[in-house]
Amino acid sequence: YLSKGGVNVVKVDWSWYANRLLYPASALATGRAAARVAALLKRLLQAGATTPQKVHLIGFSLGAHVAGGAGSLTAPKVGRITGLDPARPGFESFVTLGAELDKTDATLVDVVHTCAGYFGVSQPVGHLDFFPNGGTPAQPGCQATFTPRKTESVKLLRGISNTGLIKTFPIRGPKTNSAT
Repeated sequence: YLSKGGVNVVKVDWSWYANRLLYPASALATGRAAARVAALLKRLLQAGATTPQKVHLIGFSLGAHVAGGAGSLTAPKVGRITGLDPARPGFESFVTLGAELDKTDATLVDVVHTCAGYFGVSQPVGHLDFFPNGGTPAQPGCQATFTPRKTESVKLLRGISNTGLIKTFPIRGPKTNSAT
């Protein structure tokens, strides 16, 4: 897969923080998870393994805020953050948690809103904010039900990639390396 480009993919398992019994505890944990991701980025940058402009953080729901928080804690700024339906509860109110995604977190912040005003933030928070079909549920071809693992933005992106409108590559292959 290096023939497709010299890239590294890091998947952050923050389930210990995110799988709290009560949603507010998970929302509050985004700051701690962001700090851990930022610490990893700092080590990678100091080791010369990458440059800030090559870093692209992608996060869904609460993970979008983790990406934003990690970006805000990283200096110099990371190149790009993509937020997929950044979570609304606990982030779009008079109370802020300090780790919410916004356009100051990276050189480029792009956001896809497909559940705006419900489980996703309704206001533009990036440099580029996309509101497919108005950004509210239910998106065409999607059910109007909400589950934590299958929300509209993920389905929308799968649908776009299946049409051939964008080029996608699987992230698996004959050889994998464990990161420590």
